[in-house]
Amino acid sequence: MKNYLAAMLSILFLTSLATHGQNMDPVQTDLRDLSGIDFFKKYSFYDDGTSANDISVTKLLWNERAIRTVNNSLRRKGISTFTQIEQRPSKGNSYYIIGHYQQPTSDHLARMSFYKIDMRKQTIYLQNLNDFWENKWRRIN
Repeated sequence: MKNYLAAMLSILFLTSLATHGQNMDPVQTDLRDLSGIDFFKKYSFYDDGTSANDISVTKLLWNERAIRTVNNSLRRKGISTFTQIEQRPSKGNSYYIIGHYQQPTSDHLARMSFYKIDMRKQTIYLQNLNDFWENKWRRIN
């Protein structure tokens, strides 16, 4: 009886470990396991002008469930996504503007959305393709 109980507990424990791993998306795992620069190179467009602030803002954005949900949905279909810093803060502008893109396919444009991020306030706003012409932004955090 003791051996049966030990075997059942072991099976239950191993099953719970496998189930736990299925709940984490690859981006969450990479946010946890990769260095800042390695994460940035994997999920964003890297160039020689990339700074520590660029890496921080990119990781902040990818921590949001909204972008990870879109990313996971498209990756299941075999479509990669990435982000690119379009505008950095300046004297008159406190926001980063980051584009979220997918690799172009025959039935979809490459750009999907823009994110406007204020690092001082830690706020993130989303602008979908439909909102671009009216310059509408919706706060997501």
